Amino acid sequence: QHRRRSGGGGDLGRFCICGVSMAMSHGFGLAANVRINYSTAAIFTSARVPAVLLLRPLVGRQGHAPPAAHAAALCVMLGLLAFGFAEKHGSPRFSVAGLVLIGLNLAVGAFTFNFQDYVLKSCARKAAAARAGDGSLQGDEHRGARKGGAAGPDTSSSQDDLMMIMYGTGACMYLVYTVASGESAAFVAWSRARGETPLRALAPVLVSALLTAMGIRALIGVTAEFDAARASSVTSLRKVCTIVFSFVLFPKPLGLLHVIGGALTMLGSLGVHRALHTAAAAQAGAPAPLQPPPP
Repeated sequence: QHRRRSGGGGDLGRFCICGVSMAMSHGFGLAANVRINYSTAAIFTSARVPAVLLLRPLVGRQGHAPPAAHAAALCVMLGLLAFGFAEKHGSPRFSVAGLVLIGLNLAVGAFTFNFQDYVLKSCARKAAAARAGDGSLQGDEHRGARKGGAAGPDTSSSQDDLMMIMYGTGACMYLVYTVASGESAAFVAWSRARGETPLRALAPVLVSALLTAMGIRALIGVTAEFDAARASSVTSLRKVCTIVFSFVLFPKPLGLLHVIGGALTMLGSLGVHRALHTAAAAQAGAPAPLQPPPP
């Protein structure tokens, strides 16, 4: 009954589309990294947040982002560029195929973020309508649900459905590809040559996948509570945190570009959140207390 009210059961096709686009985006990125180096990939993928904002009216079916949000997204982009150049292991290496693939990764990734936002907001509206129909919503809760705010119905079931179906779809696609391309057989032979069973050789990957799933579930919650642009800003901050954490694990020099890049990315992410929050509050016609983005 809860699944029916949350709208998760009727959106299987949309959840699968999210899975296909997510798998394609990751696949394009992995294939691009074979053909271009880290510096080149960082230069192009730094434009993820501006790309998400540009596709927002087309895919997410939301209004155009305010100019302040675009300016803040540009700040995020410049911060990631600075980090990319600070972390480079050589001059940028270009190839036509690599540039095409990284461009596809950027475009499909921006589509995925916005389509997830659209699907989750659609589920929230269905859940609100279902609860309003049977009298479950009262007063301010009903008005908050109609606006898709935090006072609306609990859509955690839809978020869980989206994650399970999206990543299940992607896993099936990758499984078919690895079997058809012969990569799975090559992996089994490689693991046995090392004196390990395939499952033991996969153990680090499985642990990484478990930890990643926890982060992705939280990120989907950010998309549902806020929007795709702010979820994309969180992933941009994640890159900075990953590099900063690497200084703890691996001794290496901290340069000026690291400091500038980190500051620009954090300030830009906060700027995107503030600009979109202000625009949403103005559109709702009532002031709303500003809340910081989730960590």
